[in-house]
Amino acid sequence: MVGRHQRDYKHEGGMMSGEVTYHVIARQDHWSVKKSGAQRAARVFANQPEAVAYAVKIAAPAAVEVVVHKKDGSVARRISPTVKSTPR
Repeated sequence: MVGRHQRDYKHEGGMMSGEVTYHVIARQDHWSVKKSGAQRAARVFANQPEAVAYAVKIAAPAAVEVVVHKKDGSVARRISPTVKSTPR
């Protein structure tokens, strides 16, 4: 049986298979940042704001989405990548 935090996040919210997404997930007494498809968290934080800031920082260079989850596992919000235009 798969727990609510162990589901395959790649297919959540209409994301196509193979797309990378970073998830901010509540654990017992901390917040984890996890890349879609990864077995382990990239990093663990004491609070949600620090976890979100880190997820946004590592997602920005690849221009990928960050999904912030509530403590119950449901999606609280999605942070879409900001694509900077390059001058020609």
